Amino acid sequence: MKVINKIARVDLSQSFMDDRFVSDTVDILLIYSIVNTLTEFKEVEAVDFYIDGVKLDIFGQLSVEEPIYRRSDLIKN
Repeated sequence: MKVINKIARVDLSQSFMDDRFVSDTVDILLIYSIVNTLTEFKEVEAVDFYIDGVKLDIFGQLSVEEPIYRRSDLIKN
């Protein structure tokens, strides 16, 4: 993972895409669990996703073309 201009670049493997359970709800929770965890660090404001070095545009039904920002409403204390 690299951080440039407060945007973390997360590069996942193709097996991450292939091995996941496909569901809109699961996709949203999966992406935001990564985003919300990384944005706990002051150096990170948003996350870009890559698969084997290629920018990911869509993850299930979720557009990830632009950096993804924290969604505190998905965090349960």
